[in-house]
Amino acid sequence: MGQLEATRNGYSATLQNSLSSLRADGYDPASIQAVEGPQSPVPVLPDDPQQFAQAWNALTPEQKDAEYHQNPFIGSHPGMPWDPPDHLGKDHYNRLHLSDLQQHTQADVDRMQQRVNQLLNGLYMGDHSQSTTDELNALRPQLLAARHTPEGYKTVQATLNRNDGVKRYLGLIDDKGHAAVAIGNPDYATRNAILVPGTGQDLSAFEGSDSKSLAMFRAALRADPSLNPSDVAVTTWMGYDRPMNLFEAASPIGPAPVQRRSIRSKAECGPPMSVGRRSTL
Repeated sequence: MGQLEATRNGYSATLQNSLSSLRADGYDPASIQAVEGPQSPVPVLPDDPQQFAQAWNALTPEQKDAEYHQNPFIGSHPGMPWDPPDHLGKDHYNRLHLSDLQQHTQADVDRMQQRVNQLLNGLYMGDHSQSTTDELNALRPQLLAARHTPEGYKTVQATLNRNDGVKRYLGLIDDKGHAAVAIGNPDYATRNAILVPGTGQDLSAFEGSDSKSLAMFRAALRADPSLNPSDVAVTTWMGYDRPMNLFEAASPIGPAPVQRRSIRSKAECGPPMSVGRRSTL
């Protein structure tokens, strides 16, 4: 049975990656679905985390894949199990979505770079019109910013691929600079902790924060020799809009209160906020 599940999951990952490539090339998923033929209908999933988890666990693998096709962000939904027995949970679908986001953002960078090259070539050939200069001046900072986004996704991917003997799970990824990676499975751990990076931290710094989480993970095991590695989980949580400088961090009208509520909301049915006891979030 385990071998059959592994084979099915392998086929599923291959098909999902192929679909991501088609999306990056500009194909409409609805058109692809029409060619694929009808799938089992997916019931409306509730927003409440506990109700969502119950509804999700009742779906067939085909229905879960269909839900991902319709909503690639489904892996980050509160209440989604991190890595259930069929392995179709947060980690599986968020990894697929991470690959999709990497392809999309890199395609955007390539298109912008191509346009910048065209404008520079025009300048070299003598086109010094105001419209060309204005477009080039507008595109250059946009290109610099766009290049930073795929670098962040690459860092998250590198964090997931770290070969240090512990399994990592991707609990959150989106297109707004948010991510969460757990060392150990928070659904099964009896000792949970969250590391929340602060001012100036973005996805490009994720590996450094993950190293701190790994130190916490190993410290918990040393502190209590009766614990097994599966008993501990530490999550690096960049699931909120962090202030990127001290001015933003100190602002009394800034987003901090909203972000604290966001952290609490996104942590529902996810990793608790303290080591050694479970949260009631």
